[in-house]
Order: sequence, then structure tokens, then C-alpha cells
Amino acid sequence: MTDQVLHFCLQFANLTVILCQIVYHYMPPNGGLWIMFGLILLEGLLGGTAYVNTFYRVTQEVRYNICLYSTLNSERVNYILNCSYAWCSSL
Repeated sequence: MTDQVLHFCLQFANLTVILCQIVYHYMPPNGGLWIMFGLILLEGLLGGTAYVNTFYRVTQEVRYNICLYSTLNSERVNYILNCSYAWCSSL
């Protein structure tokens, strides 16, 4: 449980720093770009670890049949939504 709390705190700190930068523009113009690149990299790493942790926990805590069924259904819904959007945008 402490890993989840740490992960949440890191994501919240990242969000706070980025939002403060958007509102207050406190980073220097020259070096601030590289700091923002680092924060975006950190955001991607945190998102990736959240995805991997979720996938691992689902595979460990949920029966295989339920995992397979929910994965296939989510892919079908995604396909239907994408086709519907493509059809509506072609009108």
C-alpha cells in the first residue's frame, strides 16, 4: 500500500509543478525547457509504472477467464467507437 501512496504523491507533485509553471511562469526561459522535458519524462515513467502495476495486479488477483473476457470486450468497444467516429466524420 505504501508504494501506491508514494506513486500518488509523485504524480500529484508533478501535476502541481506543471500547473504552477503554466499559471506563474517561474522557470527561466532558457533552462526551463529542459526542466519541463524532465518533468514530462517523469510523467511518462509514472504513467508507465501505473499501467504495469495495474496489469500485474489484475493478472494476479483476477481469474484468467475474467481477464480474457474483459480484455476482449474492451477491444471490441474500442473498435466500435473508432469505426463510429470514422463513419460520422466522413459524413
